[in-house]
Amino acid sequence: MADLIQISLEETGNLLSGKSLLKDNPTISYNGNTGVGTITKERIVNPDCFSYKMYEVQNVITGLNTQFSFGDALQYTAVREGNHTFSFFISKGNINAAPDYNVDVSLKLYVNSVLIETYTKNVPLINDGIDFRFAQSFNLNEGDDVNFAFEVNKPSVGTPNPNIELYFTCFQLNYGNVSDYNIPIEQKTGWQSKVDTINTQALTANTDNLIAFTGTDSSNGGLTLMNSVGKITPIKIGDALAVDFAFSFPSPSGTTDYLSVKIKVNGVVYRAQSFNILEPTGETNYVAVSFNLPVEADFKTYGAEFFVNPNVAITISNRYLQVTRTHKGI
Repeated sequence: MADLIQISLEETGNLLSGKSLLKDNPTISYNGNTGVGTITKERIVNPDCFSYKMYEVQNVITGLNTQFSFGDALQYTAVREGNHTFSFFISKGNINAAPDYNVDVSLKLYVNSVLIETYTKNVPLINDGIDFRFAQSFNLNEGDDVNFAFEVNKPSVGTPNPNIELYFTCFQLNYGNVSDYNIPIEQKTGWQSKVDTINTQALTANTDNLIAFTGTDSSNGGLTLMNSVGKITPIKIGDALAVDFAFSFPSPSGTTDYLSVKIKVNGVVYRAQSFNILEPTGETNYVAVSFNLPVEADFKTYGAEFFVNPNVAITISNRYLQVTRTHKGI
């Protein structure tokens, strides 16, 4: 067992995907005494990151032991061999304990689903609201799949039972060692797509119907450009994105029907295109739109979503969405 190292280096770019920001409802595995763990906006160290709030009460006999992980949110596949550094912040919330209370915080390193190492640091919990940043370095081979889990331990100190709040946030993976890591070589371009040729979606007439589906994902370039249901999530202000959305549907009865496809940011229409429904009743209509969008502040903050508004109820299928980063903001 090696030690976690407390560091003060500035945050830099991140090899981890956007899932590591904890904004996309990660799958949390939690095993504790009587406490709970939740994703929250409380105790924000970096405005781009949510926090994981761990609340735990000591068991008088067994003490305090909490283990948790975030599914694939912190998962990464190494693209080159060499030293890598993983770091994270801990921010203290309410600490109901004696002034000298402390806990052991452990980082568990998994490579190719095997526990390789456990790094531990004894953390004093004297002052409320103090942030710690911890890190450790390790070697990865190209193609290694790495993931992380966490554990908080403290032997019983008897009654009255201490209870603590800790916030874990700002997870970061870099090249290099813990004292001199490097800014990752950020991929400039890449694409991510989602397709669903099995399920259908019923659309209400004269309503902006949100398009949200899971489907089958594909990508190239290692960029996260949309969430699990197709909401577009830009990487940084100044980027440019090319967005393609397509679907099909059988024509309803009627001769003057139409629909509009819109892309909205925080309820505001950024782009839209309207189509007449021209095929005979029952025949298949094919709709496709392409938009080029600069990423400005609202787009980065809120993301973007597609809506379809037909003047008559229809059922669409064969939904396809692709987002391509065509320019990296500078």
